[in-house]
Amino acid sequence: MNPSEIQKLVETLRPSVIDNHLCKATLLNKTDFIFTLSRERKRRLFLSLENGSPFLTLAEINSSFSSLVTPFQGLLKRELDDGLIQDFYATKNDRIIVLKIEKVTDAYQTLTRYLIIELIPSHPNVILTDDQWMILGVYKPSQSLEEKRPFLRGLQYHFPEPLPEKIFPVFEIHLQKLFDDHEKKALLGRSKEKYKFLFHFVKARIDSLKKKIEKQGEDIAKAQGKFVEKDKGNAILSSIGIIAEGSSSMTYEGMDIELNPQWSLSDNANAYFKSYRKSKNTIKKAAEQQALAQSELQYFSFLSGQMETLDDEDLDGVVAELEDGGYLPQTKVQKRAPKVKAIHPYFFMVDGVKIGFGKNNLQNDCLTFKFAQPSHFFFHLKNDHGAHVIVFSDNPSDAIKTTACEVALLLSNKTDGEVLMAQKKLVKKLDHPGLVRLEKYQSFYIKKIRPETIEKMKEAHR
Repeated sequence: MNPSEIQKLVETLRPSVIDNHLCKATLLNKTDFIFTLSRERKRRLFLSLENGSPFLTLAEINSSFSSLVTPFQGLLKRELDDGLIQDFYATKNDRIIVLKIEKVTDAYQTLTRYLIIELIPSHPNVILTDDQWMILGVYKPSQSLEEKRPFLRGLQYHFPEPLPEKIFPVFEIHLQKLFDDHEKKALLGRSKEKYKFLFHFVKARIDSLKKKIEKQGEDIAKAQGKFVEKDKGNAILSSIGIIAEGSSSMTYEGMDIELNPQWSLSDNANAYFKSYRKSKNTIKKAAEQQALAQSELQYFSFLSGQMETLDDEDLDGVVAELEDGGYLPQTKVQKRAPKVKAIHPYFFMVDGVKIGFGKNNLQNDCLTFKFAQPSHFFFHLKNDHGAHVIVFSDNPSDAIKTTACEVALLLSNKTDGEVLMAQKKLVKKLDHPGLVRLEKYQSFYIKKIRPETIEKMKEAHR
């Protein structure tokens, strides 16, 4: 946002912001804040400090979130909760917004605080000062006093030099759209911060399995290189009576063969046969382990892609799934059952037909193997991670099939692609949760998602 757009934004927001009490400051993720206002029941101030395009807006945010806990968030809670916003303005010809807040303490002392929002691309920041502009806290503190404008607790806050006078273009500002366009990224950033251990575990598991498969491939290749040992053993047996006992080497049809002169020729042959049998056994075991690792890699790769679209409740289901599978330790001595809501899939209606989908593997398995009847229809993205989608009908129309295909794509963050359809009775469960095999299917290619399907998805409930 350029300075002119920020001026217009502040002019638009000012009537809705001043004379509100700041009820709560929520740190949604590493870059985004939500400020709850007393008189705005439906809308909340949303601040993004994303480096490339920081912005502030007032938007309807339907979900409630607990705040990530950091020292700066704790400072905002102590200093600003229930404070009255007395002023809200943007500095002239710059990208800085100031909220003047009056706070009455428990000792009935009235304090003035300034919350300074710098919407400067590549250097966005939030600074809290007292009434003398002394810095009380900084979201992104400076690393050194040598910086041009150091931000450290106890220093005086200085506004930057105004930008040169310039007429900036001003485009129409859609307050809700600013948030809607950023929401998915914001929620994913929150999930990756709150469930950092889970994302780290899944990524580490994928890396480990890839290395394991590569190592087993090397072992198989190395063992296959020893298949020639069988030919060497046969060559030695064929040369008994021709090659003198106690020889240290021999050549047979252009093949050089080392011999142990302390062994008989038949013992040398048996040693080569033993090496050959060992290499065959190595290949068999390595191939078995490689197949298991590849199956597990498919599962975790599927899980990794799936997690990109999940909210907190659905990620709780993933944690429970991994605990149940023995991949993660139980959080309690007694086995923790996942919350019913985390297992329950989502549903919506189209033309009187119910369509269901899962967002995690517990929901997928519950939907497909508990709720769906054998004659209902199953949809899934081809050769990729994604949700199970079930049409609860024995004979769905082409329009319903198209909607189900679009839902499968939407849940994988795709706008086009190939989707498979099969009757539920032809869907067979595999070893890992969420993974299935289709005995027979039809394929549909969707080129674009219709807006009405996106709207229907918003109606989905449990």
